[in-house]
Amino acid sequence: MTINEAEEIFKSNNDFQKTVMESRIPAYVLFMHFLKRGLINKHSHIEFASESMKKGVAAEELFQKLVPKAVDINSNFKMNNPTYDFVYDGLTIDVKYSSFLTRNGNEYWGFRNSEADIIVAFLERKKGSELNNPYILFIPTRIIANKNFHITKNGNYFSSFRIPESKCSEMLQYYATLKDMGMLSVAI
Repeated sequence: MTINEAEEIFKSNNDFQKTVMESRIPAYVLFMHFLKRGLINKHSHIEFASESMKKGVAAEELFQKLVPKAVDINSNFKMNNPTYDFVYDGLTIDVKYSSFLTRNGNEYWGFRNSEADIIVAFLERKKGSELNNPYILFIPTRIIANKNFHITKNGNYFSSFRIPESKCSEMLQYYATLKDMGMLSVAI
């Protein structure tokens, strides 16, 4: 099947997933083609994203509500920027979400480190609560030694970097000032 035939299918059914299945053309190829043709917009990927990706997008939306001055890189410049999601006064921020996980009787949250200056992590408070009153951690990435890391309620990351929702903007402003003064690496 050609990409133009797939486009006709999409125009008739308006269902991206079905179009991918019927055409057997890779989703990323169709997505980029449909995006260029104006059939979908850059936020359409949320409609057929994994549950994990949808939760990450919801965490980014919550962050934007908490810090309206932060510039959303994904919406304004480059969709799915792999390095960071927001810029706030020169400070790069990677927003993370983690469900509450249990393995071998151990309860934890987990995600990957980032190249951004700061990770703002939204952690599911209890299984199934998702972003309903999540824990928020404000973590300078330079202190994280590993690529992947786990956080437990009894661990240092949780106790040292947990912040109330109301302090998110204030903490970002503080760290942005330190970065601007060239003191970020000294302060951490």
